[in-house]
Amino acid sequence: MTVAPVTEVAVPDRQHFDAVLFGLDGVLTTTARLQAAAWKRTFDEALAAWDAGHGTATPAFQVPEDYHRYVEGRPRYDGVRDFLAARGITLPEGSDDDPPGTSTVHGVGNTKQELVDQALANEGVEAFPGSVAWLRELRDDGFRTGVVTSSSNCTAVLATAGIATYFDTTVDGIVVRKEGLAPRPAPDSYLAAAARLGVDPVRTVVVEDSVLGVSAARTGAFGFVIGLDRDGNGAELQAAGADLVVMDLAELVTASTDAQHGPREHRLIAAAARLMAAEGAYPVEPFRLVERELSLETVEQAESLFALSNGFIGVRGSFEEGSPAAHPGTLLNGFHETWPIEYAEGAFGFASVGQSIVNVPDAASIRLYVDDEPFSCASAEILRFERVLDLRAGTLVRTVRFRAADGRRFEVRSTRLVSLVHRHLVAVSYEVMSLDGPASLTIASTLDNVHEVPGTDASDPRVGRSFEAGVLEDETDTGAGWRGMLTLRTTASGLRLGCGIDHEVRCPAATDARLDHSPGHVRFTVRAEVAAGQRLGVTKFAAYHYDTVDALGVDEALFRVGNTLNRAVEEGFEGVAGTQRQRVTEFWD
Repeated sequence: MTVAPVTEVAVPDRQHFDAVLFGLDGVLTTTARLQAAAWKRTFDEALAAWDAGHGTATPAFQVPEDYHRYVEGRPRYDGVRDFLAARGITLPEGSDDDPPGTSTVHGVGNTKQELVDQALANEGVEAFPGSVAWLRELRDDGFRTGVVTSSSNCTAVLATAGIATYFDTTVDGIVVRKEGLAPRPAPDSYLAAAARLGVDPVRTVVVEDSVLGVSAARTGAFGFVIGLDRDGNGAELQAAGADLVVMDLAELVTASTDAQHGPREHRLIAAAARLMAAEGAYPVEPFRLVERELSLETVEQAESLFALSNGFIGVRGSFEEGSPAAHPGTLLNGFHETWPIEYAEGAFGFASVGQSIVNVPDAASIRLYVDDEPFSCASAEILRFERVLDLRAGTLVRTVRFRAADGRRFEVRSTRLVSLVHRHLVAVSYEVMSLDGPASLTIASTLDNVHEVPGTDASDPRVGRSFEAGVLEDETDTGAGWRGMLTLRTTASGLRLGCGIDHEVRCPAATDARLDHSPGHVRFTVRAEVAAGQRLGVTKFAAYHYDTVDALGVDEALFRVGNTLNRAVEEGFEGVAGTQRQRVTEFWD
């Protein structure tokens, strides 16, 4: 979408203008996503440290909302102060040489800078094709060009993207601090760039993708301001004073066709869209696999990519609520069922028995009900989605913000791990917060024997044997307090499985909790009436032990499961997650 200009000039030309000043991140290069990812990781770590020391639960840094509101286009340390102040946190100022990780404004800012430097070195950066095409056209027409940014990485970014030679001057964060220029929304940095080029601001064009940058250019009385809408904020850019709002600078390229390939503009915009999609949905971050858009077309692949395992237990990367799903499940190394291999004509040496790994009751199964209505990512109105496989912490963290049918918003956060310290243990922290008003919340944690196993395509050699009936036979069920346990056995292979779940509940409001169990089924349910800003949280511990029927009796199976759960409850989720992070750190280091 292109928003009509409010001046007489449709596209800047040499008759009216002498120079064009560009923003950097998101205007020329894909570094806006890199910057946002660095800010998020920085603040996530800073808030975690603050909460650990103060016993608080500070809301996390949100992309894109908090990025646009507090840090985009601002000097690094100003962004730190503004965001932390918005969360009610004040840190000592510190000094420029505070090392990353220091609990000061400068220490937090330096952490972010270190992450950006690492990302630039390891991942590189790309320039938007449409921006480069228009930049070349401007240079061919005799325009002078410059870059204005609050980033201190401007020189490195332009060089890495291969476009440094296209600019006559740059005014970046280093220059702003050295010359004592007022930060945006003051126009000082733009006016300094115009002065360096020797041009009148009235005959200078400014291209910006942030509201702050557009406002600064308008305050500086620049002749023409172009707002670049890559994130759906075109209306805000126009309200801030943009004369023209475009989705990509390829829209401004006048030599937009060629004989062989048709409209050049369309190809450039499509290329930019691919870059933005790749940067936005799956940003590249060190030691983190990140997904920021829920795609129902890639559920099957995501279940494999976000799977967790410790060599004994494997949990597919499916959603706790059960849908959308392709092949959800929990598997144990070597836990199998056998089946006879039939031949039209037998012969010596032919195998007579086949083996197939089978699902056990799923550790990750948790259901959420809001005013008795079930929540599912497949059907809810999703406002924000993020899933992170953190290879430094050994956890899978998912955050979902959604809107209920009556307009109220809720946020769900789950953290899942398969313990590398306790090989028989899976732990899941699941919490939901009402953002707008009171609500009745119910969380149900289950452990169910799967009696019906869907058939598979027997002609596909990649797929193991399917079973028409349930593989596991129910034996015993027991429950006490918030703990329930089951024993089950295979029909033919002679294996006995003991499994169980136990729970912790976190909620400032009164809760009603109960445990139900029956053969092959355990359900723990907790309900609470919460106010706006309150959370209902449940920690689920799941334990699995198996052996042959002859070697593992029912009582012994239940004892082993109970022993594992006792240790998990004693440590708590934070303790289990802490030892997990320590073990992963030892591995990487």
